[in-house]
Amino acid sequence: MLSQKGHRPILVFIILLLAFLKGFAQSEDPLLLKRVQDSLYFIVNQCDTDTCQFGILQNYFWQYANYDLNRVRKYGEQSFNIIRNSKNFHKRADGYDIKGFLLEKDGKYDLAAFAFHVALGLARKIGYDRRIRWCYYHLGLIYGAVGQADSALYYYKTLNYQYPSDISSSPSGLMFTDKWHIFSTIPMKC
Repeated sequence: MLSQKGHRPILVFIILLLAFLKGFAQSEDPLLLKRVQDSLYFIVNQCDTDTCQFGILQNYFWQYANYDLNRVRKYGEQSFNIIRNSKNFHKRADGYDIKGFLLEKDGKYDLAAFAFHVALGLARKIGYDRRIRWCYYHLGLIYGAVGQADSALYYYKTLNYQYPSDISSSPSGLMFTDKWHIFSTIPMKC
């Protein structure tokens, strides 16, 4: 269906509908939220590939994940379940990133680290630098949260040395820089 060529008007419609739904989804009205959910599932069901379904759920998830996770948690879980066995390493790495993010937010650091390591391995296989950077960042956060300063510092330093221009030019990079400076003052075990 949507994965076939010649469906550009449908894809444009979906993008516009998602932008429209975002405005409605910011409401707390349960009836409105139900309509958004129904519309989202209608769009997902129009897709005939795992990557298409994942892409729609992933985009909706990340619109709210950083400030209203409870609202979109189920879409993150569903997007991961759709893509976790995909042959598309790029999307599968993104799926494991979502899973790691959810586990990290729940304080399940061991499971979150595992998910980010899977995402990192997939991203390395295909040279997916953006995902590699985010995996290093989250692994640094996780290891720092559980008191493994050496491991946290390893991921922060690796990120800093492999992607120095990204560190100074993005909001997440500035946040990373603050954490890296804190950890860089901790003496490493020899």
